Amino acid sequence: MKRQFSLGAALVLFVMGAWVWAAKKPSASTQQADGGACQAQPLPPPEVAVYPRDVIDGARHPELIPDTIAYRLFFLTVAEPPNASDSQRARQRAFLRTAGLREQDVQPAETVLANFKSQYDDLVAHYNESVEAANAAGTGPDLKGFVSQLNQLVGSTKEQLEAAMSPEAAKRFETHVQSEKRNMRIAKEAQ
Repeated sequence: MKRQFSLGAALVLFVMGAWVWAAKKPSASTQQADGGACQAQPLPPPEVAVYPRDVIDGARHPELIPDTIAYRLFFLTVAEPPNASDSQRARQRAFLRTAGLREQDVQPAETVLANFKSQYDDLVAHYNESVEAANAAGTGPDLKGFVSQLNQLVGSTKEQLEAAMSPEAAKRFETHVQSEKRNMRIAKEAQ
């Protein structure tokens, strides 16, 4: 009969091992009594996330993340297709409720976001086709045009959401997206 080693057992063994190690380690008072010099142990350096120079870390500089990109990332995270499953809708509702929307604002937002999802998917499919055609012709794709179309879609979706919500919900939504910039990291070239 094989025994499975669980993660819980591994954690218990690790904690026990650390406790035994700490118990065997001489204390500062023991070291002094033994005539040994008591030296302070250096603290490990704090964990600092280091990102390449070409990445904007929203935790440090949220003001450097453009609103258009912040909304695009939020919409892509929250939007579900028009034929979303119950679990997809529940997930979306949770995001929208966290963003400060009340029940009367959630339903219109779901409709606007489903429209965004369909249009976004169409834009991406069209761009991918244009990249294949450009590669076959030995030319470059129109990335600037694609980004411009994405920005227009994000802007119109934001306007539609604001029109579908109460003014209070729109303000809470704006505040939420602005605060989410702290959780975003984007390439500087994405601007």
